[in-house]
Parts: sequence; structure tokens; C-alpha cells
Amino acid sequence: MAPKGVLDCEFRVEKEGREMRLINTKMKDSESPQDMFFSFRQIDLCGAASSAILDATEAPERQHKLTPAQRLGRDTYATAAAAHGIWDEGAFLGLDIDAWPDAFYTKHTGDTAASKRQAFHRVRTDLVNAGEMIVTNDVYLIRDPAIQMAILTQRDIPEKCYAAEAGQSVTSATTPLAGC
Repeated sequence: MAPKGVLDCEFRVEKEGREMRLINTKMKDSESPQDMFFSFRQIDLCGAASSAILDATEAPERQHKLTPAQRLGRDTYATAAAAHGIWDEGAFLGLDIDAWPDAFYTKHTGDTAASKRQAFHRVRTDLVNAGEMIVTNDVYLIRDPAIQMAILTQRDIPEKCYAAEAGQSVTSATTPLAGC
């Protein structure tokens, strides 16, 4: 592989979910082009196979990239919300602040309880300030519909498992059975 200094140009690809961003990181003898954005789309190849193509898209509204700590906060939020979220007739309303820290502390690599508390406070504040979450009366609601759907999906799994273990049909189990 040639050293970076001899390259005429260099690009980096970042992928998150079905979205992709092409970023110019070096352009030797001209101005760097703007970042390009694409989304993946699956296509059928005559019924025998499938493939993916890239469709050019506009830049997403927010290009805020989460730090590893913020991703940990978001992921532990989803885990805690699936287990302890606030629901009203099947609609997810959020997660009470008291139900989230234990999930975060379990996954965080801080050396002391104080460092974990401080990291949790910082991450929680950062996610709200970045517009990833809204908070009302100590109830945190993630704004990303895909994460809300993942929370709903995680929430449904234990109910189906317990219903099957109890000999009930999955469709008849509308509330968690004892032990969930």
C-alpha cells in the first residue's frame, strides 16, 4: 500500500443503517468535493437473487455523530425502556429517569461509582442538548422512531416467550405473565 503522501485523492465511506456518506479526505491538485450521501435499496434480479444499489440522497437534516459514551447511553436507554418504559395503550411515552441508570452503570467501564454517575449525567445531558431526546417531568423520550420501534420489539419478545412457555398462544398473551 502506498503512503498517503503519494495519493492523488482519498475517500472515506461511513455507513449507518441504510445510509452511507462518501467523504473526501484528500485531494491533491484541486478543491475537495462536497460530501455525497446515498441510501441502500434492495432490488430483485429476475427472482433468482437480489442485490443492492445506491440512490443519491440529500444530506440528512442532522449530521450529529454520537460519541461512544452517547451511543452507550442511547443503547442502555433502549434496554431499560423495553423493560421499564412507560406505555399507554401500546404507545411508548418514555422512560422515567430512575429506571435508566442501572442499565448504564452495568455497561459503563468507569472505575468508581462516582465516575459512572458523572458519565451518566453528562451523557443524558448531551443527548437532550443534541436533540436526540426530550425530557418532561423526569421522563425521557428518544426521538428516533427506529429506536422506539426497537424498544417495542424488545418489549414484545419476553411476552411471546413466556406465553409459549405457559402453553398459551402468542396472540392471546396481551400482558406479561409472572416472571417477566
